[in-house]
Order: sequence, then structure tokens, then C-alpha cells
Amino acid sequence: MFPALNFEEEQDEGQLIWEASKKSASLPPLGRVLSTIFNVEWRSVEKALSSDGARAQQGSIGRTLTALLEHVESRLSTNASLDQMHIPMLEHAVKSKDHGNRKKVVGIFRWLFSRTKYGLLLATSLTSMAGSPKVDHRVKLGCCVVIRELVEKEPVLYRSLPNVQTDGELSEPVSPLMCFTKCVHPLIQIVCNESSKQGKQKLPTRLTMAAADCVTVITKGLISEPPAIPIKTTTEKSEKSEERVLITPISSSSNDNGSDVSSSSNESEASTSGRETENALKEQGARALWDKLDDIILLVIELQEWNEQGRPLHARGLQQVLKRLRFLATYKDSLEIPAGGNIQVGISVLAACWRQYSSLILLEDRVLVSNPDPVIEHWCGALQYWTQAAEELHASETRRADEMRGYALTCLALVLGRLDPRRLEEVLKDIEPELLQTLMNQVRGADIEVVDMAMAILRSLLFRSSAVTSKMEEIVPVLMDMLDTRDSAARAVVLLVAEFFSLNPTSPELEKVLARLDSEDSSQRRNGLDVLTELVAVITKSTDSVDTPLSRTIAVHLFDRLGDDELTNRVEASALFAKLDPSFTLAQLVQLVYSPDARKRSAASSAVEAVLCGHADQSRTITVLLDCLRDLMAETATTDRTAGPKRAGASLDLDRVLSSVSAWASKVQDWEPLIEVLLDKMYTEASNPVIPRFLSHISDQLADIPNLVFPRIYQRMRDQPIINEEVLTNVSENEDALAELLFQRLSPMLVLRILPLKAFNYPSTKELYGSLLDDSTSGESEDQDRVSTITGLLLERMSNVWELDDVRKIASELTGRLLPDAMLPSVTAVLERAARNSNTVTAKACLFTLCTSLMIRGKETLEHPLLAQVRKSLSSIILWSPTSLKESKEIAKAQHGCIDCFAAMICAEVGTLGIVSPLPSKPVQGDQKTKKLIEEIPEGEWRSPERGSQESQKRWKILSSVIECVLGNQPFSALSATLGLSEGGKDCEDAHLAPEVYRVCMANVLISSAQKISASVRPVYAQAVIPPIMNFIQVGSAPKLRAACFQVLFTSIYHLKGLAIVPFAVDLLNLSISTIGGRYSTEERTAGTKVLASLLASEDSVLKEIAPYIEDARRAVATVANMDSSPQLRALCEQLLACMTKTD
Repeated sequence: MFPALNFEEEQDEGQLIWEASKKSASLPPLGRVLSTIFNVEWRSVEKALSSDGARAQQGSIGRTLTALLEHVESRLSTNASLDQMHIPMLEHAVKSKDHGNRKKVVGIFRWLFSRTKYGLLLATSLTSMAGSPKVDHRVKLGCCVVIRELVEKEPVLYRSLPNVQTDGELSEPVSPLMCFTKCVHPLIQIVCNESSKQGKQKLPTRLTMAAADCVTVITKGLISEPPAIPIKTTTEKSEKSEERVLITPISSSSNDNGSDVSSSSNESEASTSGRETENALKEQGARALWDKLDDIILLVIELQEWNEQGRPLHARGLQQVLKRLRFLATYKDSLEIPAGGNIQVGISVLAACWRQYSSLILLEDRVLVSNPDPVIEHWCGALQYWTQAAEELHASETRRADEMRGYALTCLALVLGRLDPRRLEEVLKDIEPELLQTLMNQVRGADIEVVDMAMAILRSLLFRSSAVTSKMEEIVPVLMDMLDTRDSAARAVVLLVAEFFSLNPTSPELEKVLARLDSEDSSQRRNGLDVLTELVAVITKSTDSVDTPLSRTIAVHLFDRLGDDELTNRVEASALFAKLDPSFTLAQLVQLVYSPDARKRSAASSAVEAVLCGHADQSRTITVLLDCLRDLMAETATTDRTAGPKRAGASLDLDRVLSSVSAWASKVQDWEPLIEVLLDKMYTEASNPVIPRFLSHISDQLADIPNLVFPRIYQRMRDQPIINEEVLTNVSENEDALAELLFQRLSPMLVLRILPLKAFNYPSTKELYGSLLDDSTSGESEDQDRVSTITGLLLERMSNVWELDDVRKIASELTGRLLPDAMLPSVTAVLERAARNSNTVTAKACLFTLCTSLMIRGKETLEHPLLAQVRKSLSSIILWSPTSLKESKEIAKAQHGCIDCFAAMICAEVGTLGIVSPLPSKPVQGDQKTKKLIEEIPEGEWRSPERGSQESQKRWKILSSVIECVLGNQPFSALSATLGLSEGGKDCEDAHLAPEVYRVCMANVLISSAQKISASVRPVYAQAVIPPIMNFIQVGSAPKLRAACFQVLFTSIYHLKGLAIVPFAVDLLNLSISTIGGRYSTEERTAGTKVLASLLASEDSVLKEIAPYIEDARRAVATVANMDSSPQLRALCEQLLACMTKTD
């Protein structure tokens, strides 16, 4: 049965297609039909469309239209595409700016909808064209224009039409308008994606504007009544009238064959059915609008962006529309859940809002623009009504009135904001006073949303042209009265007042605002400060900062606010200085940083930081700051502090101001212009002490940009002449010239000095190292690199005997910061020549470099292969013999440098051992880590000189060699490999031992290293040094050496301290007691007394250890104090005895 039925249906469909094809074959070609229509004037087509069927077919245009209708129905009946008709017609509609083409095409489509039974299919076909990616922008533009015109003018689209695909049997009524809703989302995509951009601003195109208006009209039509059908008159009147009837009813209203009773019955049933269908369509449209809420929000967002610049008041209204739509969207999902609430509430609210909003946001609306008066009067009346209602209602019932006032203000903003200046002036000519009064009444309200919207409209009206300044001057006094209290009205009028003062800086009302800053009323001070904040924002809107009489007046009053009682006022005043000219504000702010008032100091410091961080021209700002600090220092230096009270900030601490620099430096994005300005200022003002201090606060940032810093330093150092005897002679007689020369040569090196060590750790920095670190560099190119790098220039200044002493010292220190592989080859060679030639000046410079490198880089320098050659040169210098008193002093300085250098090696060696866990730099008594470290050493090891010496020799070669040299336990040849000694010597008492003077120097090395050793390795250092030294004192025969060893013990007790000395305390006490009363030289006994005194002055842990033996010490000291032949020793023992007696 079913197969037969299907066969019959297929047969019927095939019959329909055959008949349609046969009918189409008899029609004129579609192209000729369209060509005829396009070439006919609009009025001729309009006349044919408005005629009845019989008359329409009499003329050629009528026959052409009939042929077009038959082509459409033929294609729709067979589900064929209408693209061949749509595309040419839609292109023709927008072909030119002449609206005749548009009217012609829209009129034909209206006529087709009214005549064909395939209205839904025709609407669906148009909808598919709007969203099709296959058609170009011109076709889409025509589609948007035609659909908008149809929805606005054709009532047939609002009716339920039969769906021929289901034989008219529908589950629910469907209108062509509902078909058009399917193109809403594609059109929104066009609106969002096809807009043009000018910088960050989005601008509409002709297509996006048409698409936006089309969406607005469609969504509005879903909740609107159908367009009214014009009353049809006679043909003659119709031809003469401006508005012609373009449609005829689908079905005839006459019924000649039925009886009166049946006609009446049918009409009643039709009326009831029509009302039901109409209600169903309305519900369907409202629900469709609810479903399109997300698309509508996207539309409003785009409209707001398009209008932001050109029509700010209209954009402000759109912002409020968007706020309301988003509020509804937040409840959309919850309302659609069965238990979430009544969805009809949301649908009704959206329909009520959108019905009005959609009428006011069309981009192209000639009716509203040409006659906006009724709309403005309507919403002004609504605003006045609800304002009065809000006053009469109870406070708890005013929410509805506030919402309606906000709604009315939004609509007013949309209408007024879309009018051009000329049209706006015409509209406001008669209603402006009443409108302004109504808006002012809204400003005094409590609802923030209402106040903000009212102020937005007021601002747009009052500042629309210069001609209304007088009107603004009338209103400003009223606005000023609102600044006496702290409420929503005061916050709202702040911006309006600020804009007025920006246009009228000489207005007398400005003085009233400034007077409020000094008011005792906190609300008035706060409001006055808010006005200044907005005023500064307005006058600096187009520039980074301003320097005008108005800005200076503002700054003067802001200085006083830095001491305001309220923190918020001080903070806001501090931030405002970021927008004012630093050349006027910074000098006063810097002085306020040194104010005795703590509140002013804090606020001024914040203001300085705001100025540094807030200005785009940072180079100028920093220059002004440095000049202010320089001038303030000069003023402080010349102020007579003895006359009158001390000036605030007389004792100038630069860190008070410069502490803000670190926060600023972390935010700097481009350092290149700043580096150039800072270094140029450093070089031109070489004697300015502020600049190095400033640079020290940004040293970390400078270290991260070596490619910007080092080239400029190298350029400056290279351009400076080499100092020789002639140069010094020329400037030596002129102190100012000499000082200038010194500062000029120091300035680039001071920049290097403030850089952290990491800045020197970039081997690839061309200006710093060149190819000195390249293994493939030849000797000739290496010499050239020394000349053409900062390293080479530092070495030249360090080794030049004619160089200024301060310059040589800084150059030596900086050379010590360089990578050892880059500087040690040259420094070693220079030191070797200096040792060979007895050049004390150069030798001291090299020694300073080596000490610096060892103390900074430690193991990296210590393990360098060239350090053995360095130790040989050090030993040679130690053995220098002076020939004169003057030379003796210089040689002694050089030899002390060698001692310090050996001590630095020991510190680096011991500090990098790695067997001791890190300890605090200043261990306190009872430090558990140190105590644990001592407990881990096997018992008896402390008092075993042999074992201690063996252990230290395994661990530390240099320290062990120094100790062995002092003790004389190894032959001279064994020491020479480590210390760099030359075998034999004229001062040698034993051919197999080092000279005594050398051994005494090595003892001094132990003294120096004990003073410098880090706290974390003091216990193990004491273990290596103290036992063998004590043993040598007991068995040694050289008095000078024993006295030097006592000094080693004294220094060790004094500097190593605490738990590091505890294991040796008793032995040290017994040694000192036996020495004091023994047969030793006075020098040795004096040294032993000092050791005893040092023990007695030690920490409690040491005193607790030696407590049982203190009485023995007292007797020994008393004996010497009473009987010894040396007055100095007796006096020392008497003092010590007195101290011991007081302690008891």
C-alpha cells in the first residue's frame, strides 16, 4: 500500500514539474524580463504595481511584471534557485545613490509577496542570500536594504502564510518575518567582521551599516504591529498622491455565492481564528527576540564602538542600552530552566525595552532626524512625570520611578546624540531652558545611574559650541553649590565643572574651588581636590604634561595638600604631580622630602615617584631631578647653619629622594635615550656627586644592557689623552684645572665602579674584552685588543706612573673585577716587570688589582695557572731592600700589599674548601652549627701539630706552605714551588731555609688572613694554624720569629673568637703563663702578656674553659708586675692585674 502511495506522490510531483517547465518555456527569458524592468522609470513601475490585475496586464510593463511573477512561481514550485533573479535585482537596488532603483526593486518584491502563494519560500530565498558566503558584498548590501524596506512597509510579512511544502497543514503559524530571523546571526557576523579600522577605532562601512539597520528592523518587527495599509483611493487620486498603494489583498473580500447567514458565520469563525493566529504570531515573535538576545548585544557593542568618537552622547546612550541587555542576559539561562523562574517576565521586559530602543538606534533614519521634536517632547514629558512621581512616592517605592527616569534619559541621549550640531540647535531653540531645568533636577537625585546619564546629556548640551558659554556661566554657580556636600550629585558635577574651567581658566569661580581646598570641611576639601583631578586630566588629555599659568596655580595648591590630614587626599594630590610640568614641581617636591612633617615627607616622596613614572619624556624628567638635587646640595653646603633655626633638610640624605629611583627603573622600557643623557651629564658635570649616587640606584638595570653602557664608556675613555709628565706639569700649578682633569678622568670609571659584578661577566662584550678571551687570538691582535678595549685602557691607567693617584687606584680596583682570563696575563707581566725594576707605584697598583680579584672572584682567580708566577713576583717584592728612608716607606707599603695578597689567596683557598656548611657571618655564642663542627673533629687532633700540619697540607697548599715557611719545617727548595721563592739569598742564615725577614712576613700573612677569614671557616682555620704555631714557640730559637708567632696567636684569639678558640684555650693560657715568667726576651714576654690579656677578654665559652687556671695566671702576672726589670712590661702587667682584680 505505501509503495503505491509513494509512487503516486512522485508521479504528481513529476507532473507538476513537467507542467511548470512547459509553462516556463512559453515565458519570455528571465534576463529579458529583468532588463525591461531595469530600464523603466520607477514611476511607470509604481503605476503598474498599483493597478488591478486586468489593467496591469494591458501595458507592456504589466505584462513584464506578470511574466516575472510566473517565473518566480515556476521556480519556487519546483524548488529551483532564484539566484538568477535575486542577484541582478539586489545589485540594481544599490547600483547608484538614486533611490529610484531601490524603490523599484522594493516595490516589485512587495508586489511579489502580495501576489504569490509562495511567500515563505520567497522569504527563505532572500534569507539565504543574506547569509551566503558565495555572493559578493554588493548583493549582500542590496539584500539588507530590501529586507529592511520590506519589514518596515509590507504588512503581508507579518501574516501567517501557508507552507506549500506541507499542503498548508502547519503545526504552528509561520510568517515571512520569522523566516527573516534566520539571517540575523549571519548579518551580525558581517557587522562584527566587516567594519574598517583606523588605528584602534572601528568605523562602519556601507555594508555593515545596512546590515546593522536590517537586524534592528527585523528584531523590532518581531514585537511590533504590522505596518498600516494605506487607504486605497481611485486610480486618478492614486496617481497624484505622493504615497501610493503598493499592495493588494491576497484574497478577495467578496463572496457572491454564499448566503448572508453563512457569510456572517464564516466571518465570525475567521475573526476568531485570525485573532488566535495573531496572538500566536506575537508570542512567537517575542520568543524569537529572546532567543536573539546574544546577537542583539553584539549589535549594540558594535554600534557603541562606531559612535564613540563622532557621536559620544549617542554612544553613552548605547552604553546604557548595553548594560540593560547584559543584565537580562545574566538571567537568561536561569529563566529557561523550568524551576528557574517565569521566562515570560524576561521576554516581556526585553520586548518592552527593545520596542523603544530599536526605534532610536537606526543608523539611517530620515524620519527621526527630520522630525525629532515629538520624540524628544515625549521622553521629556515621561522624565518630568516620573520625577514628580518619585517625589510623591514613599522612599521604599521610588525604585520603579528611578528605573523609568533612567529609561527616559537613555532614550533622550539616543535621540539628542544622533542630531548634527545645526539640527540640534534648531531643536533646542524653544525647549532648551525647560530641558536644562529638568536635567538639573535629575542631578540632585540619589540614584547614581540617573545622575550620570543626566550629567552626560548636560555636558553634551552645554559644551556643544562656544556660543553656549554664557549659558554655562549661568549654571556653574548652581553646580558649585553642589560641591558643599559629599554625595552623588557632587561627584557628578565634578567633571562638568572641570571641563568648564579648562575652557575658562580665568573664571572667578575657579578661586572658589581652590578656596575649598583650604576649607576645614573635609567634604569640601575632597570635592575641590576631585575637581582639580579632573581638571588636570582634561588639560593633559592630549599631551604628557602641561606648563601653563593654570597648571602652575594648581601645583601651588597641591603642595599644600601634601600635608592634608586625610590620607586619601595626600595620595590623590601626590598622584596629580605626574601630569604637571616637572621643571616647575620637582624642585619644591624635593625640598618637601626633607620636611620635618612626616606626612609631607611621605607624600612628597610618593609625588616624586609619580613624576618619574608618569612622564613620557623621562630623559627630561631625570635631568630636572638631578639638577634639583645638585642645587639643593649646593644650597645646603653654603647655608650658615649657625644663624637662625636649622633649615629643614639641612643634613641632606640623598637616599630620601633616590629611594624612589629603583621603583621607577623597574618600569623603564627603553633605556637607550636615558643612557645617553645620563652619561653625557655625568661627563659634563664630572664633579657632581649626585649623578654617581643616582646611577648606583639603577646599577642592576645598567648591568642588563651592556651593549648600551660599555660602548659609551669606552668612547669616553679612548678620547681622553694619556697622562705624562708634561701634562701634569701644565696643570699642577692650577688647582681648579687639576681638579677638573681628575674628575674628567674619573667620571667614566665611576660609572664602571657602580656596576655590579655580573656586568663584567659577559665575555662577548666587544668594548669590554674584545677578543682577549678568544683562544685563537694571536699575540699581535691581543696587544691591539688591549688598546681598543676598556680592559686595555684600565691596564694603561693602572700601570702608568704619571697617572693621577685616585685614577690609578680606581683603575686597579676595576681591573680586579674583570674576568681573570682577560686581565691576569697583563697584570702578571706588569707585576713581574715592576718587581724586577723595583717600581713601587706599579707594583702597588697590581697588588690592589690582585687582592680585589681574589676577594671578589675567589676560586676562579686562585686556580688560574698564572697565579704561580704572581706568587713568585710577590716573594721577590717581599725580599726588596730599601736604599733610603723615603724608598723604605714605599717599599714597606708594597710589601704590606704582598702580605695582603697572600692573605687574600688563603681566604679564597680556605673559603672554597667546601667541607664546612655555611655559617652566619657573625656567629653568636653557643652557635649550634659551629659547636657541631668542633665536636666532629676527632679528639686529640687539635693538639697534634704533626697531624694538623699534614691535614692542612692536604687541604690547602698555600696556607700550608706559609705555615711551613714560618716554622722552617721544610727546606727552601720545597717552598719555592708554592711560594715562588728563588733559592738562596744574601740574607739566608741557612742555605736550606727562607730568610728570617721573609718568614716574619709570612707570619704577618697569617695575621692578615686571620683578620679577613670568613666566620664559616674559622674553626677549621684555627685547627690548621694555632697548634703548629704554639709548638714552634716552645721549640723555636729565633726571638723575632717567636714574637711574630705570638702576634699570630693574639690576632687569632681576637678575630677568630668563641668556639673556634675553645679547644686551644687552656694550651694558649699555659703557653702565655710560661712565657711571661720564662727566660725569654722582653719582646716575647710582652707578646705573651698580650695573648693572656686577649684570652681573658674572650667570650664566656673561652673563660669557662680557662677558669681553673686563672689563679696561676694571676700569680705569674703579679710576679712580673713587682719584680721585672722592663718598665713597659711591668706597666702592662700592672694594668692586666688590675683588670683581673676588678673581675674577681
